[in-house]
Amino acid sequence: MRAATLSFLDKQGNRQEWPLDISLRGKFRRMHCKDMPPLRLDFSKKDLEEAGLAQFDDLKLVNYCMGDDRHPTAGGTCELFRWFFIS
Repeated sequence: MRAATLSFLDKQGNRQEWPLDISLRGKFRRMHCKDMPPLRLDFSKKDLEEAGLAQFDDLKLVNYCMGDDRHPTAGGTCELFRWFFIS
């Protein structure tokens, strides 16, 4: 797990900065989606509640997945859907 900061401009143009922890997730996707591994974003529940946002602090970020030589699929999509329907 690594500490990070998500920063962006909100609708009013104010800079928002949110501390969070980032870690890799998903054994299958880590093996087959090497260009951009899937991430887990873990925000502080206290910070989210104080801002009036949802209490879901642990988010799973699914990125694109490119196929490799062993799995020549259209961008890895077929393998990802197969995993989703089996799980």
